[in-house]
Amino acid sequence: MTKPFSSIGKKLPANWNSIWRGGDRARPGLTKLFWAILWLLLAVLSWTLAIQLARSQPPFKIGSVVAAIVTLALIIWAFRELWQSIIFLGVKRIVFIFISVYGIILVVNVLTVPSTDPVSTRVMKQLGATGHQMWNSLTSLLHSGIHAPDDFLFAYTGQQAPPPPVPWFPTPHPDATPIQGFAVSAGKPSPSIPVQTRQPEPSTSSESTVSPVQTEQITPIETNSLQITLVYPEIEAFIRRGEAEQYFSWNIEGNLSDNQSFEIRFYKIGESEFDAPFGWVKENGQNINLNALGGSGEYEWSVVIVQGIDGNWERDVYESPRRPINWEG
Repeated sequence: MTKPFSSIGKKLPANWNSIWRGGDRARPGLTKLFWAILWLLLAVLSWTLAIQLARSQPPFKIGSVVAAIVTLALIIWAFRELWQSIIFLGVKRIVFIFISVYGIILVVNVLTVPSTDPVSTRVMKQLGATGHQMWNSLTSLLHSGIHAPDDFLFAYTGQQAPPPPVPWFPTPHPDATPIQGFAVSAGKPSPSIPVQTRQPEPSTSSESTVSPVQTEQITPIETNSLQITLVYPEIEAFIRRGEAEQYFSWNIEGNLSDNQSFEIRFYKIGESEFDAPFGWVKENGQNINLNALGGSGEYEWSVVIVQGIDGNWERDVYESPRRPINWEG
C-alpha cells in the first residue's frame, strides 16, 4: 500500500527532498516546534505589556520600549526554532501535525457547539466552520503583526495619521461656502449624518409649564466644523474571544465644546437599536471590553458626539459613518 505523499518526495530535487522528508530526528523537531510555540506565546504577552506601558505615564513609558525590544527578540528566536523544527521534521510531518490539530479542533467543536442536528450533519457543518476559524486566527495574527508598529506608536504618542482617502473621494474646495445640516425628528435618519435619537427627560421643576405639542421640530446643527474618521479597529476586523479588550480610536476635525463628549455605539447587523455600555470620553480613543456587548456576531460601530453634562444626555450632535466588525464572543 502506498503511503500518503510518498510519491511527492521522489519528484523533488535533492535539497527540496530533504526538506520535504526531513531527517530522522523527529523528537528534536517536536521539541523545537514546542519551543517555537512557547516563544510566540511569550511574545504575545510581552507585546501586551508593551502596549499597556506605552499608554501609561512616564517613567513607565520607557519600560514599553524595553518590552517591545524583548518582543521582537522573542519573535526572531521563535521563527529560528520553527525553521529548525521544519528541517528536523520535514514539511510532510508538519502537514500531518497541522491535519491532526485541525481534527482535534473539529472534534471539540462538534462536541461543544450546541445543536439538535444529527452527528453527521454537525460534522459536515463544522468542517467548513473549523477551517474558517483557523484561517481567521492566522489572518488575525498576521494582521496584528503588520500593524504592530503603528499600534505601538499610537499607544505611545496618542497620535496617528488618518488613512488616506480613496482616489475617487471628492475633497472640499478651499473657497467653498460651508452650509448647515439639519436633523429632522420625523422619518428615518441616515447613519452618516448628525441625528437625534433620544428624547431629553422631562423637567421636574415646579416652575415648568405644559408646552404645546409640536408635530415637527427641526434643530440646526453646524457640521462643517466636525468630522470623525474611524482609525482602529480596521474595516471588517475579526476580534477573537480571547481578545475582548480592544483600544478603539478615531480622529476628529474640529474641537469639542465643554459640554460635548464621545460615545462608542454598536449596532447589531439588521437591527436599529444600539448598545453603548462604555460611557463617554473626551479623548480620541477608548479601551473597551467587548464582553459588555449583548453577544457575539456581526456589528457596526460608530463614534457619536453627544451633548450633555455629568452623563445627562441632551442630544446627539454628530455620528460618524459606521464600520463593520465581527466579534467572536
